[in-house]
Amino acid sequence: MTIMATKRNTRRNKRGAMAALSLIALVTMPPHMQPQEQTIPYPEIQYEIPEEPLIFSENEQKVIQFPLIPTIEVNPKLEIYRDLIKEKSEKYGFEADYVARIIWQESRGDSTAVSKAGAIGLVQLMPKNIDRYKVNNPNNPEENLEAGLQHLRWLTDKFGGDHEQGLAAYNVGQRHVIKALKPKSGKLEKIPLYGGKPVNGKTHYNWTWHNYELRTERLPKETRKYIDTIMENE
Repeated sequence: MTIMATKRNTRRNKRGAMAALSLIALVTMPPHMQPQEQTIPYPEIQYEIPEEPLIFSENEQKVIQFPLIPTIEVNPKLEIYRDLIKEKSEKYGFEADYVARIIWQESRGDSTAVSKAGAIGLVQLMPKNIDRYKVNNPNNPEENLEAGLQHLRWLTDKFGGDHEQGLAAYNVGQRHVIKALKPKSGKLEKIPLYGGKPVNGKTHYNWTWHNYELRTERLPKETRKYIDTIMENE
């Protein structure tokens, strides 16, 4: 064995002997002198699941029964439009709460809301309808709701007074709805517009679908959800 190897073995033996002595000292040390493992005291967290969903209006908390069907009587964000909704709903032959649900789905009651497609205001008027109904300020709640309900009334009548079909047309466009109609027992009627009075020397007509069944499975998923949410209590 070389001198270098002898020295390495000697150092190794010394380290082993020191480790053994340290272990013996730790075992024989009184408990109060032995090092204690450090523990971090974590606070106890209490989780509570509310029995009913909550809706918050500024600092006031209100409880609305599930499912959340906002109406002008219980939804604080629509409360400021209560009289306006009632007035316009009655004018165009709709239930006030039905209109309130449409507003909630379209804009959450935000008169300044603008969609990616360019729809504006409470009932999300598209630019072509802003022009069609001569809306000066689409962010004005009264002008917006007036034009929106006028258009919804026109669509509802176009589909024979069927609210579901009129609502679908409002959301996704009448062409999509026409393609989704089932014409078994229905009939297509040509009716005169403007009470049959000529406009610019010409009588205008509109095609109206009566007693057609709407095959909702042919509509986009978003439109089906939109209809189900608004029509739930109809």
